[in-house]
Amino acid sequence: MTLRLALLLVSLIILGLIGLICHQKYRRSGIKKRPNDLVAEMDDSSELEQQVNTPFFTENIVSDIPAESSAVLQPAEDQPQEESQSPTLTTSLQELMDNKRIAQQLAEQMLPEYDDNDFITEHVAVIPNVNNTVKQINKVTLHLMRDSDREIEVFAAVKNRQEFVPIFSLKDKTKVRHLKTVLQLKDNKGVVDEKQLEQYQQFVEKLANQFACEYKFALDDAKQVADVCVKLSEFIKDHDQITILYILAQPDDAFSGEALKAAATAAGLELGEFDFFHLVSSTETNQGDKVYSLANMYKPGSFSLELLDKFSTTGLCAFMVPALLKDPVSGFREMCTSCKYIADQLNGVLTTNRRELLDEDNYIAICSDITAHKDKLNAAGVVTGSELAQKLFA
Repeated sequence: MTLRLALLLVSLIILGLIGLICHQKYRRSGIKKRPNDLVAEMDDSSELEQQVNTPFFTENIVSDIPAESSAVLQPAEDQPQEESQSPTLTTSLQELMDNKRIAQQLAEQMLPEYDDNDFITEHVAVIPNVNNTVKQINKVTLHLMRDSDREIEVFAAVKNRQEFVPIFSLKDKTKVRHLKTVLQLKDNKGVVDEKQLEQYQQFVEKLANQFACEYKFALDDAKQVADVCVKLSEFIKDHDQITILYILAQPDDAFSGEALKAAATAAGLELGEFDFFHLVSSTETNQGDKVYSLANMYKPGSFSLELLDKFSTTGLCAFMVPALLKDPVSGFREMCTSCKYIADQLNGVLTTNRRELLDEDNYIAICSDITAHKDKLNAAGVVTGSELAQKLFA
């Protein structure tokens, strides 16, 4: 009996302690109204709306989170619905497109601009942002040039400058920023053909791909380039002129190689390109320019120093391209004086291209032809002796 009373007393004490603990927790929770009281106040819709529209974490949490992270904590219904795709992939594609556009714009700034009146003699391309050494670029270009029938010029711009210089003038370790390549549409082999244009196109494409770069041509339309080449061919054919004189041996006579060399050297000529003799002008107007060339009248026309002691011919051909001289009439006068000296030294005869003696009347007639030719070129926009004239008629 005593034991039962003791257990009952202990149970009452435990229940009392539990009740006391629950009461303390209730007070600390901050709820001062009973559940029935809260239910009674549900009729106040404005207060309920305010409680619903204000998330419980806004005041205490969002204020402590950086602005770029707070959007994650907004209610789901406030978030815009995005397409199901990889943000990283989308960004990378956009960056690639932007970089390509910027590279194309940069290339355009470095390319020459043409109008309808220009004589276009070059096919130019620019490869921006190569960012590689001269040594590595030369290694690639020399390999690619093996597939081209025409010479391709390569120029480089270093650092942030857009001034291009021949790449061969730079040291191997120089860091190149941009590249420019040039194909002359006309050289001493003539105007380029369709095959050679295609070779150049492939050269530029492969060079740019080797360095993972964009590229752009000044003439980016194949038909436009073909039309330019046709225009060049027609213009050269219509305006090309060569002034020719002959130095002929007397009947039953011939010029020996040794005598020819002595006479040509005394007249100021030197053996040079194509194994022809050439005279360089000493006059003020044409100073430093090649006046004329002297060749054998018979094919192949060239001379060989090693074989001159065994060489002989009955005629020599002197020829001049008036378009290449600033003052072609003065150049012709030099040519006549020089050829007359050689003819006299070899006991030969100086004639026109029609094999007529070069007398005063023929001399005046040829000078008139040269003057008319110069005027015709000037009217077409080509100044004799200019860089453009050199490209067209050299």
